[in-house]
Amino acid sequence: MLIAIILRISMIYKYFPFLFLFFLPLNSSYAINPYENITFYQLDNGMQVVLAPSDKAQNFKIKVKVKVGQSVENINNLGVSHLLEHLLFRDGRFEEGQTYLQLIKENGGSINGYTSYYETGYHAKIPYKKSDWLVKQFSKMLFNRDIKHKDIQRAKSSVELEIGEPGWLSEKLNRDIFGSYSLRYFPEPGFFESEFGIKRQYYTDDEQRLSNRKLTYDELIKLYKDYYYPSNMILFVSGNFNPNNMISLIKTEFGKYKKRTGKTVDDDIKPIPNNKPYLRVEQFPFFSPYINIGTKYDNLTPQEIYILYSYLDYLSHRLMKELRNKKGETYSAHVSVLDRFNSGYGTVSFETTHDAFNTNINYVKSLIENETRKNKFQDDAIKEALKLTREQRIELAELDADSMMRHANKYHTFRDKYNTTISPYEAIYTISYSEYKEGLKKIFNPDNSYVSVWMPYKFHKLEPYILYLTFLVLSIIAIKKMYSRTFDETRVAWVRETAHSPLMIIEIITFLIISMFLYSLIISPLDRYIIPSSFYNSLTLFPYYLYNFFTIFIYLLIFMGLLALFPKKIIVENDNLIIKSIALYLRKFKKESIHSIDTISLFRLLISPKIWFNMKFRYYNSDWKIWRKGLLVKTKMGKTYYIGIKDADETKSQLNTLLLENN
Repeated sequence: MLIAIILRISMIYKYFPFLFLFFLPLNSSYAINPYENITFYQLDNGMQVVLAPSDKAQNFKIKVKVKVGQSVENINNLGVSHLLEHLLFRDGRFEEGQTYLQLIKENGGSINGYTSYYETGYHAKIPYKKSDWLVKQFSKMLFNRDIKHKDIQRAKSSVELEIGEPGWLSEKLNRDIFGSYSLRYFPEPGFFESEFGIKRQYYTDDEQRLSNRKLTYDELIKLYKDYYYPSNMILFVSGNFNPNNMISLIKTEFGKYKKRTGKTVDDDIKPIPNNKPYLRVEQFPFFSPYINIGTKYDNLTPQEIYILYSYLDYLSHRLMKELRNKKGETYSAHVSVLDRFNSGYGTVSFETTHDAFNTNINYVKSLIENETRKNKFQDDAIKEALKLTREQRIELAELDADSMMRHANKYHTFRDKYNTTISPYEAIYTISYSEYKEGLKKIFNPDNSYVSVWMPYKFHKLEPYILYLTFLVLSIIAIKKMYSRTFDETRVAWVRETAHSPLMIIEIITFLIISMFLYSLIISPLDRYIIPSSFYNSLTLFPYYLYNFFTIFIYLLIFMGLLALFPKKIIVENDNLIIKSIALYLRKFKKESIHSIDTISLFRLLISPKIWFNMKFRYYNSDWKIWRKGLLVKTKMGKTYYIGIKDADETKSQLNTLLLENN
């Protein structure tokens, strides 16, 4: 009897396989599959085409991705991809004042573009009855373009209105000295660099603004010829259209351009995970404590990425019920997944109250530990988690032109990223419970844990500022004591102020800049190697305080050390010559060590290489009047000191009398 039933069932399955869709988990046969009508083509010239038709849509949308962006740029042609994007909306075949922006708008549609790190995109929407016309316009806009010099300057102006003008100093110097210095020589590694070794070159806003003004016709033409060819493009169309008629039109309009080779963007990046937990601790006392917790990941399968989404969706859902609805200890819990080259992180994040911070972070950690690593996530919970994600991420899908474009783009990215032909729909609806549990173990490996928090204050909201102010005062006292040298004021025989012109403020500002440079030399290794370490972030005393204490002390130490180079007074104490600095530092010379005290004008000093060689950094002058004499002190060890001082001849005479006449 059992065998007969099995045979009958197998016969039914053989001839009517679709009937078994009704028995899939969670009643999936009734779910909308927004990907089922999306099809992929490749034209003879190599252009990829993605069709996403929907008879529910009232509009038609087209999008072309060109696989080139900021990654091919350098400091010499920065912004060329963005400028070319703007430039292609202009066309010398139009009457004056007309662009594709206005042309498509006049026909009831809209158009825009974007430039990212690896691609440049152009997209437009129009009522579906004008779909053929829009396809033809895009073909004209992107291929066989005759770029006019006059349009380049106009495009530059529109880009400048978008990104802004360079700052006053950058504009005068034609370079962003301060911004580029810190970004280029002391960069702080971002998440993908520190965790997966994925590096990107970044530029300052002013560098981009200055470059936009300098870009040339030849640079734009080179980029266009190198990268704007059919096999380096992907064409998406979505909305209300007949697929057969549309692919025929696309072959006519886009297939007519000859197949050719050109340059390609190197986007075949292989992430190298560091396999270490990610832990970051910061403190913002006037904001609520914030918890961002989850896992890093890399090299997931299509099913595993949806296991990650599903678990985080369900975790977030439960936190809303427990922490917000029952306890009132959060406002909202969000899921975040940041992906680059099939690596990144997935987290759930939420605000919490000051008093509940420790309880809630430990609660979420224990849930993740027990459910993902100790295999305590039961089948009924998996069923509920999958149901929630399928409903929210698949079954709520709309079928209008905009939504279908998003589905098409997602499907294409999905195929490309995971090297698969299955759709996101198929990926999420083919996950078994055993695969789910194994996937959780792999994804939430303890070595890949991710925790980033804003710590609550310990005692009072103002405690950081009280601590920083207290530490600042203590640091100044300690550093002054380090630099100060004592002398017997009762034995002072002679005192003279050094000469400081109004240009002294420029020298002090210069020292501030030098201090920042030296400070960066010390802090940069700290930011790159110490701050990201789990050991540092796990210290009991808030690492945020430690970092700021250290940076305050280091900067003051450097700055006051440089101020020690500024003489304030020349003092004769007993048989010693003392140079006293602004920072209370004393440089003391015994009279037996002094060879001579003379005067020399700054002008003559500037043309005396031998004196400069002996003097080196021992140059103390703030007087811009180069014809005025200063004091030149030479020691028997061969060192030379130059000090700006008024009445240099008189000072020389007095010092010789006090120190050298009987020496």
